[in-house]
Amino acid sequence: MLLKKGTGNMAEQWCVSCGKYIGYGNSENVNAQCKNCRPKDINYPIPKWIIFSGIILLVLVIYQYGNNFSEGLEYRRNKTLGNEAFENGLYLTAMNRYEALLMQDKLYMEDNAKLYISYVENYEYDKAIKLFDKKLAGKPIQDDELYAKVNSCTLILNDYFDVSQEFEIQYSKMVDKSLHDQIIAINEFLANNPQEYFAYQILSNAYFETGNYQKAIEALEKANKLKPKLADNYYMSLAGIYRQMGKFEEAYSSLNKISKENKENFMLTCAIARTKIKEKKYFEALSLLKVKAYADINNPYYDETITIAYHFNNMNTERDKLMEKNKDNQNFDYQFLIQIFSGKSKFYN
Repeated sequence: MLLKKGTGNMAEQWCVSCGKYIGYGNSENVNAQCKNCRPKDINYPIPKWIIFSGIILLVLVIYQYGNNFSEGLEYRRNKTLGNEAFENGLYLTAMNRYEALLMQDKLYMEDNAKLYISYVENYEYDKAIKLFDKKLAGKPIQDDELYAKVNSCTLILNDYFDVSQEFEIQYSKMVDKSLHDQIIAINEFLANNPQEYFAYQILSNAYFETGNYQKAIEALEKANKLKPKLADNYYMSLAGIYRQMGKFEEAYSSLNKISKENKENFMLTCAIARTKIKEKKYFEALSLLKVKAYADINNPYYDETITIAYHFNNMNTERDKLMEKNKDNQNFDYQFLIQIFSGKSKFYN
């Protein structure tokens, strides 16, 4: 802008953009513009060529690094939601989120520790052992609370997988025998090896299958005294026996003693739902299982339970979809469910 003659703080002014004479104005305003140029600069404060170049650059960046960018967003999302779920005792959600990070190979030490704890809380013991051996064994954990929880879970796994070689050999010899012969063989083994936890567990199962429920309970109680850290397993099995006996109050009482630390304990939910089914409270059973947290669950015990619930609620389309999904799953009791649905067998536990 060129200043010509003026008086005091007033001076003649010309537009800095087009040079057009404006008239008198404040002499300190060295960037005066005419009425035609002002709207243009307001609408386009950044020159068009810069905007155009910026758009091209952004397109090139997204084209070249788009996958990394979206993966970064997905990582932060899973990390945030996983941590929030973990802190609130929602271990199923936490497990799913941390597993997504594991698939991206982006789990840090504390993430691995939290996934390990989530596996144990969801009874995914085989996955927990593999993760521990690969990612945690011999590695330091700085967070004291997390460190203590990892150790607590490891003690549970140590107890769960603690089976003597002698019993493994003995069991391999009896596995194809009748239940009656199994009961005799296990009792003989326990007479000389009274500290064998899993022998009592298998003995309890054998008694249960033969309908000797009181003996099944007694064997469970002996197992629980040997390894109290596995109390949740004890109460779950005990509830199953009471459920089969039609003692529903005792079944619920046992289930109420299971740890509530995992607020998404689907195994506990399945046990309650199966008790509801035995009580012929079919809609209540299905309602327990149809919750958002279980929408993407991939577990044969859960699938069995909700398939049975669909059947007794006359929802055959949903039932048949799950049967088709699991027909080749060796951990899904397909043939037994066929017997129930055909009326050849009653719902058994």
